[in-house]
Amino acid sequence: MLLGEDPKRAGKTAFWRLFRYIGGRNAKKMKIKMTVPVAMQIQPDPESESFCKNNYTMSFFIPFKHQKDAPAPSEGTVHLSAFQPFCAYVRVYGGFSNMKMVEKHYNELVKSLKRDGLGEEDFRTDAIYSAGYDGPWKFLFRHNEIWLISTNRNPIQREVETL
Repeated sequence: MLLGEDPKRAGKTAFWRLFRYIGGRNAKKMKIKMTVPVAMQIQPDPESESFCKNNYTMSFFIPFKHQKDAPAPSEGTVHLSAFQPFCAYVRVYGGFSNMKMVEKHYNELVKSLKRDGLGEEDFRTDAIYSAGYDGPWKFLFRHNEIWLISTNRNPIQREVETL
């Protein structure tokens, strides 16, 4: 779901559209269990004064048992998409997330990756993901993440490292 609005309003609008879809507003009137994470794709905009362009795509994960028979959405603004497996560099943070926190933790993740010898060619900078794992009723010990998609790691590869 792509919206050209401020992030808070875009998030609320997108969430409720997706929530109606899993609540039965779909071609089969099928109710689908809510899953986590709820992911928001954000396009950073280094050219402007704001952190990001006003384009946001929110995604709900459809449980594995419904992925082959996921019903078509009834709303034209909701779409089914298939994500290919990917590897991501991740930073975890707590609290209620907002765009200021996303920007802060995005910058910290980039700084950490560069300190560890990675360059901007090693991860995508055109789109980042903010992922939330908790409902709005949870106040303590919230789990949020920033994902930067690796450009050179294959999710099929198995790596073992020692410290």
